[in-house]
Amino acid sequence: MRNTLKYNIEKQFNKMYICINGKQYPMITNIIKPLGKKGMKNLLSKEKIEDNNPILDLCYNYLNGTLTDNMVRKCKPEDSSYFNKLKIKLNSIDNIVIQQEILFSNTLKVGGVVPLVANFNDVLSVIYISTDDELSIDEMFLLCTAYSIMFFDLFDTPIEQLVILKNNKNSLIPNSYIENVDKYIKKLIAILKKHLRN
Repeated sequence: MRNTLKYNIEKQFNKMYICINGKQYPMITNIIKPLGKKGMKNLLSKEKIEDNNPILDLCYNYLNGTLTDNMVRKCKPEDSSYFNKLKIKLNSIDNIVIQQEILFSNTLKVGGVVPLVANFNDVLSVIYISTDDELSIDEMFLLCTAYSIMFFDLFDTPIEQLVILKNNKNSLIPNSYIENVDKYIKKLIAILKKHLRN
């Protein structure tokens, strides 16, 4: 499906804006979870932009069938342990549509990088794999809601549910939080209206 995107990426992203055909779209992540000046400065540094998330790398390679033992061995023990616990939930994912793809919405006037659109337990979903506590569950669902609208705007295909996968420190089994897309739309629109006024 990614080959059907009808736009050219002039500049992939700089953590603040996505530039598409000369038009700038604010990154939805920075609207949902604004950063202080220090945090933004760090994110805009070359090193921070190029940093990879080793846990997500393991997850995406696992989903794509490209994971090797060597990839796992190169990771820190805590990262491979986090990934191994997540695998029980990753096995519920199939029929990947897009992965870490740039999306945008003329309706919302924002853009972003959707983590994953795929079936989760046979239901088309936006899936967010959480590897830290930087965002709350509500904030992650707001991001996923925005991604689902962007996806619909570009592909005319509705997302049926939002899924967040996150390890529980007190359990060997990770949590899967699932919500209907409609639940967070009103709150998302209110946040975006406030952002535009500012």
